[in-house]
Amino acid sequence: MQYGRRHHPQRSFLGSRALLLLLVPLGCLVVVLYEFLYLQSYSASASKAHNNIPVYDENFQVSRRANYLNELTPVPTAKKANLRQYAEDETPSMAPTTSRPLLTPALVVKTPKPVHAAPVPSKTMNEAVDAVKGRTTMVLIANYRDTRRCSETLDSIFTNAVHPEFIHVSIFDQIYLNEGEIRCIDAYCNKVGEAACRRNQMVNSTLDANDATGPTAARYETEKGIKDEDFCLAIDSHLVFIKDWDAELLSQWDSLENPNAIITVYPKSTELLNKTQYEDQLQLMCHSRIESSDPDSMIQYGAPIWISKPPKPRLMSQLAGGFNFGNCIQAKTIRNDPHTPFLFHGEEYSRAARLWTSGYDFYVPNKDVVYHWYEPRKVIWEKDWDKRYFVQQKAKRRIRYALGLSYTVDDFDHTDIEQFRLGNKRTFEQWKEFTKIDPNAPYLGKEDTQFDNCQELTLVPY
Repeated sequence: MQYGRRHHPQRSFLGSRALLLLLVPLGCLVVVLYEFLYLQSYSASASKAHNNIPVYDENFQVSRRANYLNELTPVPTAKKANLRQYAEDETPSMAPTTSRPLLTPALVVKTPKPVHAAPVPSKTMNEAVDAVKGRTTMVLIANYRDTRRCSETLDSIFTNAVHPEFIHVSIFDQIYLNEGEIRCIDAYCNKVGEAACRRNQMVNSTLDANDATGPTAARYETEKGIKDEDFCLAIDSHLVFIKDWDAELLSQWDSLENPNAIITVYPKSTELLNKTQYEDQLQLMCHSRIESSDPDSMIQYGAPIWISKPPKPRLMSQLAGGFNFGNCIQAKTIRNDPHTPFLFHGEEYSRAARLWTSGYDFYVPNKDVVYHWYEPRKVIWEKDWDKRYFVQQKAKRRIRYALGLSYTVDDFDHTDIEQFRLGNKRTFEQWKEFTKIDPNAPYLGKEDTQFDNCQELTLVPY
């Protein structure tokens, strides 16, 4: 049978050939047009899919159930916020006018423009692994009604460590037991299974949240879990650790050749976890202010600034309560003061002063080891702040007395107060000069750059 004969019996061979010559270029044009439209559609869908990748899991393998990703809370947009987890216009240190609970707003760290530094040679995997050298680390976590994030933090700690067998954890849970809230360890073990959750490497103590008295007492309780570990890492309950974090942190600490070094900083937001254009930028804590016009006021640290990545950890004059790493001697001897109920801003400055005058030095890490969830969460001043505020005022006066500052009334708890005084390696006058902070200065408003100490610092010998 001739080609096409069934439908066109009278068509000649020449006519069929001419028709083929016309159809071939037309078919090619159709194919090209189809490919162009398909690629346009694919590009748009791929871009949308990339934007929806959960920032936690793109670079980190963690032992979570498949549907657990859907539970992650995105960081909402908001105005610039203080990194200590609440907005300036709702500062809990101000005298309350109502017993209505103060709410913590959604927080976000302002994304900077990249400022690229010269590349710093990276360590090989073998060098990172060798940095652990069998040394143990105790991680101290104070959990205030943050069990879900706390369990994720535990997962991140153990899953991303080079040597999880050398990691110990001490957790102090402050939860509403009668409302069904569960301990951080139990939530973690429920998620990964008892066989995988390393319960024997963790210690726990629990307090009903009704009886919780703030971060200083909670951190003090975590310190009770320290035994003979080499290093202690105090953290908030809502962090994401990078892969091989333990080796990286120990390697940075070793590079300082300072046995009294403490690596500390307010961590970057999880928003920046997978944004490689910010890897060569770090955060430096160097701004602060007088907290309020209250004559018994505390020092409030400001939001950190962005700096180019230094070749090794850079000397700094401030301490972050939610991320600090050093030997366990300092954690066992320069304890958080448990007799300062509901204290907030004074927690960091006062312990920093005691540590520094005892011979310890603070450094910002030269590579990010953790990222922080900045988001709304439960807070200690969520109830009865009209009563708790006045208890906090007494705690402030205790702190001022312990630091040798003026105070208005001697109505505070004097229990074991000599254990929480300044050290004897360096003086408080040297501390004020080193930090450029005058705790007796007047209140100038909410501008957090009242005191600026962002220049390169020089170690003060003793």
